Order: sequence, then structure tokens, then C-alpha cells
Amino acid sequence: PNEGDRSKIKSVIKQAHRVLNLINEILDLSKLEAGKLNLQVKAVDVNQFLVPIVHSFASWAEQKNITLDFSPLSDTLNIYLDTEKVEKVLNNLLSNALKFTPEGGLIIVDLGVQNVESDIKNNSEFRIPNSKFLTISVSDIGPGIPPEQLPYIFERFYQTENARTRAIEGSGIGLALTKELVDLHYGHISVESELGKGTTFTLYLLLGRKHLRDEEIISPDVVIEDRLTPLSTANWKLPTRQEENGDRQSVTETNKKLKRTEKKVPVILIVEDHVEVRDYIKEQLVDDYYILDAEDGKEGLNQATENQPDLIISDVMMPVMDGFELCQNIKTNIKTSHIPVILLTARASDESKISGLETGADDYLIKPFNARELQLRVRNLLASRQKLQENFQKELIMKPAEVTVTSLDETLLKKVVQAVEENMDNLDFNVEQLCQAAAMSHSNLHRKVQALTGQSPSVFIRTIRLKRAAQLLKLKKGNVTEIAFDVGFSSPAYFTKCFKEQFGHPPSEFPSE
Repeated sequence: PNEGDRSKIKSVIKQAHRVLNLINEILDLSKLEAGKLNLQVKAVDVNQFLVPIVHSFASWAEQKNITLDFSPLSDTLNIYLDTEKVEKVLNNLLSNALKFTPEGGLIIVDLGVQNVESDIKNNSEFRIPNSKFLTISVSDIGPGIPPEQLPYIFERFYQTENARTRAIEGSGIGLALTKELVDLHYGHISVESELGKGTTFTLYLLLGRKHLRDEEIISPDVVIEDRLTPLSTANWKLPTRQEENGDRQSVTETNKKLKRTEKKVPVILIVEDHVEVRDYIKEQLVDDYYILDAEDGKEGLNQATENQPDLIISDVMMPVMDGFELCQNIKTNIKTSHIPVILLTARASDESKISGLETGADDYLIKPFNARELQLRVRNLLASRQKLQENFQKELIMKPAEVTVTSLDETLLKKVVQAVEENMDNLDFNVEQLCQAAAMSHSNLHRKVQALTGQSPSVFIRTIRLKRAAQLLKLKKGNVTEIAFDVGFSSPAYFTKCFKEQFGHPPSEFPSE
């Protein structure tokens, strides 16, 4: 397969693994309920066991520009663990930490040994006084969990009612399974969180073997003691990991082939918090469009205002700012109100669709969607905008309502048309004066007029003058030279040249009534 096909195959594999993991989690919970999931512990070196697990998340952290700080034990410590089950626990905690930590953030994985003299919290399994525990803590600087929701965080299918995080939460199974696997180890898991500062999950795993039954130990011939021995740092050092070259052609590299300065390639902004979905959408469009992306509505709004894309594709459920709010902000800001918006959602209800359309969305696509359908809807929306621009340039009579999409756009276009018409015979009327009339900066007016009409403001002024000239010629309101001066041209020869470019023939041959 070619590079594009390989990328699609990898995306499918990722989604398949995600579904498989979910199925396995449900099966594990079912086995726990039926008492069929038993411990299979063996003696392992803590640091050597944890290094590859933490390291497996290094690439993901690197992609998000997140620092993954691993603080292992300074000495060797052996412990009885069911490695498969503990790995599931740590994978879940690290995966959650990476989901919720913003770009440029920090995740800390810290190991320690503690003496605990009595039961930890309310876990009935802890009845051994003066016990020694291995502690593994995973800390992030994400949005945090509201204090009133912390008691329920390990319940099955529980999802926090936090609009900033709901969109990136999973099924509500992962943490429930995590706690039950830790309980199965006669261990404990605690959570501490502060809104706006982050969350720390800490595992407590008993050292020694007094708490274990003989049938739970699959390497009974190996006897380990509850003590630490000196360790060479070479055994635990977390290696750096760079993303493999050639794994997937980056969108940045592909975009370099589609520079706006070299080709008039439409710019599409993709706003989607799930990395895999965002990458999937990019892959469907990157061959034909210049792609920008954002991972939440707030970042998407900033990108839209700064870069003025030709079209926005946005998910609905996102942290920080959801798609409905993003769309409303786009459509009520004169700088961005002309940009078409496609909303993506997993909600197929009519009420949800109506909510999206009420915010001004131009189209609505239900997840999971067909890639071809996405491509067609993008192409049709862009073609529709192109058609409006062509109509403006061809029609003799200026009709702002037929050029614009929103009332804000129509109002602005009426205002600038009126300003040109009021200064029709003013030879000195220029773009600066048009900016004053529209109460917009030169750059903002240029972007807006270009987006609505396909013309720069200076060409727009000239087009309005030429259209008025055509009307006057049709009504025989004067000769070519007189009409040229009446519509603001100081040179009849230049007027004739521009008129022919606009209508395809010189003013002297323009049909009259």
C-alpha cells in the first residue's frame, strides 16, 4: 500500500485496539464479579518492570509536548505482582493523565516505600498493622476533578459532569476496573485533585508475601525480602524516544506542498479534541486542502480569528469550549461570520441537530461518518461559496443578500456598497475611506471583502463603479467619456480597458435598452 493507505490502516488498527481494550475491560469486570479473575503473582524488580511501561507513553507525550518525568527508586526493590493486571492499572492511569494534561504540561510518575500502621482509608482488605507498601503515584496538571465528585470517581460507568473534560472521557469503565484490580492485589488506590491544578492517583501495593495465598504465587521457589539493595542507575534510566521517521507523513510536511502563496488552495480548520479522529479527518482532506487544527473550541476560535480559514470542521463535545459555542462565536463575529462551519457529533437526535443549526452551522455530520461524505460536503460548501462570489462578479445589479450567508455579512456588504455609491463620482475615494465607512481595519476589511466577493477592496470599489457605468450605458445616460467621469474614472482609456475586462466587450458595444 502507498503512504496514504498505510496511514489509514494504522488509524483503523488504533480504533480496533481501542474497541478490543474496552471489550477486555468489560470481560475482566465480568470475571471479577463471577470470582473467576485470580491473582497470578511473581517476583519482579520494580524499576525494571515500570521502565518499559512508562517508556511506552513517551512518544505520545512527545507529540503533545508534555514532559513525562519518571522518578524511580534509588535502590533495587523486588515485589510480588501480577504484572499483567498491574500493567493494565498503570496504562489506564498514564493514558488518562496524557488525555487531560494540556500541551506543554507535566506528568510525574513517582515511586516510594511507606510504612502504614493501620488500615488505609476504608479498604477492608488492609488488616495487617505496620505494613510496608510500594507507592506508585501518577500526577498531572490537568483541569482537576470537583471535590464533590471524587467519592464516585471509581464507580462503574461514572463520568464527571465537567464540561471541560466530558468530551475526552471514556466509557467510565477504566477507573472502576483499575480499583478492582488493585483491590484484588490487596492494595489500595487513592485520588487527590484540585480544580485548575491537576490530579494525583496513588497506588499502595503490599511488600512481602504474608498477604498472599500460596495458589496466587506462580514462582513460589523465588523468595524475596522486604528490603532495598543498591541499584546502578543504568538499570532504571528512562531512555529518550523520538518519533520514528517515516511512521506517518506529517500534515505540516504535506501542507508545505500546498502553500497558499503558490497555489490558491482552500484552508480548512479542524477542531477536534480526539487525536485519532483529528488525524483521520486530516488524512481525508490533506491532499486537496491546506490544513490547520486545534484541540478545543477556544484554540479553534483563536485560529479562526487569526488565520481566516475558508471552512471549519468542528466536533461538538469538546473541553474548554464546545462546538456549539465555537460556532456561535464564529457566526456572531464580523471578522469570521462568513466562514462556513460543519459540526460533527455522535448525537443523532433532531434536537441536537436543531441546536447546531440555531448557532449558525452550515452543515451537520453524524459520527461515525463516511469519508467520502465528508469530502463531498466540504467540496459542496466551498463550491457554494465560490458560486456566490461568481454571482457577485457577473450580476449587473448588486444584491448583497444573494452574496452573503449571515445577516452580519449582508449588513456589512450593504454598508460598503452604499459607501462606494455615495462617492461614485469622487475620484479620490479609496480603500482607506472605505475602511472608515465600514469601521474596520484595512487587513480585516480586505479579508472580509475577499471572502465574500472574491475580490480585494480596491477591485471591489472598481467593480461597483463599472456596474453603475453599465447601468448608465444601458439607459443611455451619456457617452462613454461622460459616464467614465460620472463613476469616478479620471481616464476614459483606463475606464474602457477595465470595462472590457469586466464585461468582455468595450463600453461602446454595450447593449442599450
